[in-house]
Amino acid sequence: MISNGSITQQRKKLEYTNIIQYFRYIVISEEIKVAKPNKKIFKYAFNSVNKNNTKCYYVGDNYSIDIEGVNRGIV
Repeated sequence: MISNGSITQQRKKLEYTNIIQYFRYIVISEEIKVAKPNKKIFKYAFNSVNKNNTKCYYVGDNYSIDIEGVNRGIV
């Protein structure tokens, strides 16, 4: 999972909604000082899980931040 925002707030949201249990890897922009749509955050996530971009699924809710970001030379 890749999420923009503060570490504290994003972790609280994930725990409160009880979906944190479904993610093995969570990348939060504040942790690595790069936010979506910068392609560095997507590359960081791919490298963190030791997968290339053909082995990952991506679901986003904001076209300009999520979809365009992942399409900027990554896929």
